[in-house]
Amino acid sequence: MTTTIEAAAPAARGSRGATSRRVLLFVVAVGLGVAALLIVVGTASSNGHAQLHGGTGTALLLIAAALGWRSAPAGLIAAVPAIGLTAFAVPMLIEGVGALGYDPLTQARTSDLASLHDVGLATTSLGMLVLVVAIAVSVGMLLARRTGLPRPVVAAAAVTIGIVGTLAIRVLVAGM
Repeated sequence: MTTTIEAAAPAARGSRGATSRRVLLFVVAVGLGVAALLIVVGTASSNGHAQLHGGTGTALLLIAAALGWRSAPAGLIAAVPAIGLTAFAVPMLIEGVGALGYDPLTQARTSDLASLHDVGLATTSLGMLVLVVAIAVSVGMLLARRTGLPRPVVAAAAVTIGIVGTLAIRVLVAGM
């Protein structure tokens, strides 16, 4: 015999997943709007830097949307990377808006928007790190679910992915 609470649990889980999906898709929709604006305004002002960030943000958000939409049957294994991709895309878009504050050659600041580029630049490496951790967690959960490997093995694989990804970010951002 099931209680009212037990009977309501699947419905609550479904509504929570639907709400999470709606929030993710809202963030993606707003981000895609900003990206489209960056691409259009960047084209009009010959600002390839803004277009680059707008295009990168668009690609990341489209992948996040696809993963977020699929996350209902796959659960956290798909949702965690979608969150990581979104965390990486948002600073890219902030950088892109800031890039509109530079001249077409991106050598001189022409407006106060350029300060947003600094904010985006400072948070991009954090977004990269969130993405790497999200992928490591997702791979760990996938390995645990699909292979039945012991938890220490799964944890070691996830930590290894995290360390390698963090080193890759270090090389990309700082140039070692």
